[in-house]
Amino acid sequence: MREWQITGAGVAPNHLTAVTTKQTPANSKMGTSDLANYLNTFEPDILAGSHSVPLIFPGATPFLSGKSQVPTPGFFWNAAGIANNEVRHHFSLNTCNGCHGGEAGAQLPTVGGLPLDPVTGNGATGPSSSAPSFVHIAERNAGTQSHLSRFLTGTGTALSDPVSGVPRVFDDLTRRAADLDFAANMPCLLLSLTPALATRSH
Repeated sequence: MREWQITGAGVAPNHLTAVTTKQTPANSKMGTSDLANYLNTFEPDILAGSHSVPLIFPGATPFLSGKSQVPTPGFFWNAAGIANNEVRHHFSLNTCNGCHGGEAGAQLPTVGGLPLDPVTGNGATGPSSSAPSFVHIAERNAGTQSHLSRFLTGTGTALSDPVSGVPRVFDDLTRRAADLDFAANMPCLLLSLTPALATRSH
């Protein structure tokens, strides 16, 4: 996964330009002390949803990713030395690959040893597929309605935390509606002082 923006600068200012994938470290930071140190250092901000994953951390060490990869269907962010699993969970869920990997769909049911799509109960493209999907809106045939993931709707069985096993119900569509209502009905000055609304994309 990659992120693109209309930058308004450069040779083609109105074209989409590849930029860093926000809130997502480079995959090379998985399991490292740098990751644990970042989560422990910024624990209050991560729990409040106001953190911003930096381009470099610590010092001049590259940290933010240029692309977000999901190397396995159950991928989630973790490292030895993280003091608080709730911080780990909030951080991982707000990354591109954590949300589309194991943080919002871990421990999926299986048939014949193959994991099922959290959206449809099938493989990635249908019952005959051997690979799970990482989408929250299922592929569909023409004229039919797409199924939404449990992460979006909050319906069906709870999803398990991949580290603690704690059941979690997300209902992200309701969360997004509440954020939009809050932003639409607040004074403009207060909105400029609420950066978390700009970073909560999942």
